[in-house]
Amino acid sequence: MRNMYTGFAVLLAALALGLWSTAHLDSLTDDMHALVTESQECALDENSAAAAEALLRAADLWEAQEWYTHVFVRHTEVDAVSDAVYELLGSLLNEEWGETTGGYEKLRYHLESIRKLEHLSIGSIF
Repeated sequence: MRNMYTGFAVLLAALALGLWSTAHLDSLTDDMHALVTESQECALDENSAAAAEALLRAADLWEAQEWYTHVFVRHTEVDAVSDAVYELLGSLLNEEWGETTGGYEKLRYHLESIRKLEHLSIGSIF
């Protein structure tokens, strides 16, 4: 009987950790999306300094969450977001406005991909 309670406690702990992880990831990607949108609005006004500053804040946020992302998110996905941020930053600093639209979409795609991959679904259970 004691083993059953221990197993049940472990199951509940795993469920709670999973729910916390999903909520934390949602918050992180929402914050990243907000900064990316702010950066893109500045880029549309061809204000490279403000666009780069907002994107650097997104990069800082992403890097500050390494304690989480490097444990709970696939490393290929973490690298893809980091690469997209710095490729886009290069385009902004060089004022290559034609490259920025694709860069913003690529970054958003990677953030949404992580969000979808980490959410619990019937497909991820079976």
